[in-house]
Amino acid sequence: MTRLPLYLEYSLIVLALVTSVTDIRTRRIPNWAVVAGFAAGILGNVYASGWLGLRTALLGFLCGFALYLPLYLLQGRGGGDLKLMAAMGAITGYPNFLFLFLLTSILGGIFAVGYLLVRGGLERALSNVVYIVKELLLFRPPSLGRPELSVENAKALTMPHAVVAAIGVLLFLTLARLARN
Repeated sequence: MTRLPLYLEYSLIVLALVTSVTDIRTRRIPNWAVVAGFAAGILGNVYASGWLGLRTALLGFLCGFALYLPLYLLQGRGGGDLKLMAAMGAITGYPNFLFLFLLTSILGGIFAVGYLLVRGGLERALSNVVYIVKELLLFRPPSLGRPELSVENAKALTMPHAVVAAIGVLLFLTLARLARN
């Protein structure tokens, strides 16, 4: 994990905060925000490292896209989450994005369990995990047999992913600063 230049850190924070607020309010992540984040990632990394920076940003973008595409295709994440994480990948670059992804995934799991404990449904969620694994092993989309597993279903219990990603961003930036000292 390497520390980002200050202007990329600020770009990442602004992207995380803007998308968190809109995700909480509207349960949508605006395209203009992720396009701006992608552009900031490309331009900022090119400014920092020239052609190598372009490579770093594009690999980060592709990494974010590749890791979230299966979740989107299985209807476990929305398209906005996919685009947001790809834009964050462009800003952080590869391999930093892998660390951000790991932090976000761990935090997402912790928040999901807490959310289920507060709202109820932990037992149902564990049953769904077993069902999802079984369906995936049979190469079937889990949401076909249980439509409530799709994020598009109004009955689905969902959390705004941009908020978890924003907390992951703050933790990532803090750890990157500490690792440098």
